Amino acid sequence: MPPSPAAAVAEKLLVRSIAFGYKHGLPPGADWVVDARFLDNPYWVEDLRPQTGLDPAVRRYVLAQPAAGELLDNLERTMAGLIPAYRSQGRQELTIAFGCTGGRHRSVVLAAELARRLGAGEQVDVETEFREL
Repeated sequence: MPPSPAAAVAEKLLVRSIAFGYKHGLPPGADWVVDARFLDNPYWVEDLRPQTGLDPAVRRYVLAQPAAGELLDNLERTMAGLIPAYRSQGRQELTIAFGCTGGRHRSVVLAAELARRLGAGEQVDVETEFREL
């Protein structure tokens, strides 16, 4: 007999993708911490400063940086390989925390984009949290 839909959902790993600001401290319970402070900061662009990583202009600014794409591609590839390993160890949740200085721009874009990418597959359920917003 095939597993019920509820059982199939329980077999998925829950990935929490969190954005935070280093000046407010690390999120408790983070399994992976990714530092986004190597990217150019939208805060220093006057028109972008009042916006957040949820705004299209900030998203475009961050994702236009080649290093952002490389980081996301590498994380996506790494997670695709590790998710089955985490599940085989009985893990039900994994928290990936993206940090930048204030937690409003770069980390938000990266957390949202990785969640979008991972959520497009069938291996995981995804939740996002933008702690400083």
